[in-house]
Amino acid sequence: MWSNLLYNKWIVKFNISVAPWGKTWSNLWQPEKSRYLLYQIETAGYDGILRQIFAERRTPAGNSVGRCCIALRQSRDGSRIMRNIIFLNFLFSRCSLTFVPEKSLLACDRFIMKKTKIADLSVYHPDRIVRNSELEMRLNAGKKVLPEGSLERLFGLRERRFAAADEQVSDLAAKAARPIVQRTGADQIECLIFAAACSDLIEPATCNIVQHKLGLRCPAMDIKNACNSFTSALMTASSLIASGMYENVLVVNGEKLSDAIRYDIETEAQLRRHLAAYSLGDAGAAALVTASDDDSGFVFQRFMTRGEHWELCTIKGGGSMYPHDMDQNYFEGQTDALKTILAEEANVFFRACLQEAGWAVHDIQHVFTHQVSAGTFRLIASMTGLNPDACEQVFTHFGNTAAASIPLAIHQRLQRGELQKGDKVVLMGLAAGVSVSVQLMIW
Repeated sequence: MWSNLLYNKWIVKFNISVAPWGKTWSNLWQPEKSRYLLYQIETAGYDGILRQIFAERRTPAGNSVGRCCIALRQSRDGSRIMRNIIFLNFLFSRCSLTFVPEKSLLACDRFIMKKTKIADLSVYHPDRIVRNSELEMRLNAGKKVLPEGSLERLFGLRERRFAAADEQVSDLAAKAARPIVQRTGADQIECLIFAAACSDLIEPATCNIVQHKLGLRCPAMDIKNACNSFTSALMTASSLIASGMYENVLVVNGEKLSDAIRYDIETEAQLRRHLAAYSLGDAGAAALVTASDDDSGFVFQRFMTRGEHWELCTIKGGGSMYPHDMDQNYFEGQTDALKTILAEEANVFFRACLQEAGWAVHDIQHVFTHQVSAGTFRLIASMTGLNPDACEQVFTHFGNTAAASIPLAIHQRLQRGELQKGDKVVLMGLAAGVSVSVQLMIW
């Protein structure tokens, strides 16, 4: 059975064969049992798998009208690469398949799935370096609550960066993004996404302030998902580009977490709740996401959330729960419980993602993950089987920079010249809430 489909402005014939099953359409199509059918597919130069996802709907005539999403994947180096998505209407009549004529398809590039990549990356580090001794002195100003050297023993960090008092979250994002805008051209940026745990204000969205500071005129939006904000924005940018809506999406981040540190500690219980805050640092990051014209780019993106654990790590002030309680404006959390849950969830989720993508652990050359201690990457490596040397560590000198940590790690390895074109890369996002993201890419 043949049908002509539009593929990147070329007409390609799809030969759908049900021979492996040895069944007729009427025997194969059993909507009461299954809505997922797999068929072999042959195309002009590509061998892949055709997945037809049926959304059944009965019409007055008794026919079943469905919408088919065709995902053509090509196998290369053990990975399945999404090559194209085309939407097609089709009509079932007594379990026989009739294709809608080719001319009724929307011949538009925005319905063609495009592969995406990080085309440019930039970061910003505030000038002020704050060492553990400075924080410990400030904490112990009233009475001694934290012995000297405790922060390095507990977290493994030595220093972090703090933004200036008059330096806003939007400033950190704009300073990180400005080199990309200068290299790319402001008129080439079609969409701006501000993605961070922090923000300038509750209203309006911080993206508006960043857009103004960068001199852009494109549509803009905020994505807020704790320490997974940046990774969530990469997935969103990829989707916008894959749909054909945009060609260039700028993702920006600014984290001024130093404002969420509490220093007036009176009790041991209070210290325990706020202890993790003394590992926080400030930073900015930006990435330009574009369509890829070669094998480089994202080949797999998945995301999961377990909202029942939302109370483990919070800044409760500023929302409807505590609109006017200033004591709720500080970072606090049950970090040991959060780390345990994230490690367990990430391990299972990561292995499932690798299996689905067709990647092997030993194939991965670079791992960039969110870090809440110097031992985070060692914990992840031991549980997943990843090579610890593949993980880039930024925590020791920058601390926990929330959603900025992954772009900081990528940039650090790029600066050393160790991240080369064609390398296999994993971005593993871990965040309070809790959420885990896994993105596989060819650099």
